[in-house]
Amino acid sequence: MEASYLKNHQGGGIALLIGLLVTFSALGKWGVSAKFTSDKPSRITPRNTAFGIWTPIFALVFFKALNSILNKNAEENFVSLLLLSTSFIFSALWVYFANIPNFSNAALSITTAALLAFTSYYLEEKPSTTTTWISQSAGAMTASWLLLASAISWDYAIPRINFPPILPLVLITIISTISIYSEKPLYMISLLWASLFLKEYNVLAISISSFLTFLSVYNYIL
Repeated sequence: MEASYLKNHQGGGIALLIGLLVTFSALGKWGVSAKFTSDKPSRITPRNTAFGIWTPIFALVFFKALNSILNKNAEENFVSLLLLSTSFIFSALWVYFANIPNFSNAALSITTAALLAFTSYYLEEKPSTTTTWISQSAGAMTASWLLLASAISWDYAIPRINFPPILPLVLITIISTISIYSEKPLYMISLLWASLFLKEYNVLAISISSFLTFLSVYNYIL
């Protein structure tokens, strides 16, 4: 029983904490290169204020790691924890490649990070406690935010193509639809946040994401 607890909770929580620390180390050493945001104007990048979402994301991931390590009754999935941990390793690689800068490798890294985080939350069981809801929001917010950030990275990685400003709205609609049919409403948190700070189609994005959030929650409750 104790070995099972170590495998399913403590081990995964420790791995997630290590992944988070690797990302913090990368940010501390390299930061996000100014070249990555100035060499090519991007019409799909939201206002700088939007990136403040990383503060609650990091706080929630830290909570998830501690909950997995310290709470013997934590409803955590070991595989999900490992996937989210690996997602942060690839996020650290994105920071490194963005600093060089190597836009193609940066885009590949953050896309991989996004898919890992997306799968991590997808594998989690339906939460039954407030603590589990809070814990699962860590992976869900990371996933949907990184998927949007991936589009921005590819915009820089493909200099011959200027991504249209409606692309974030298209991605928001796609991810929202997945949220509805997979009964994973927490994907919507980052999408609502992103909608507030889009440079173009802002009002339309807020309207659509709010409506789809309602459908996602309604479908989940039913």
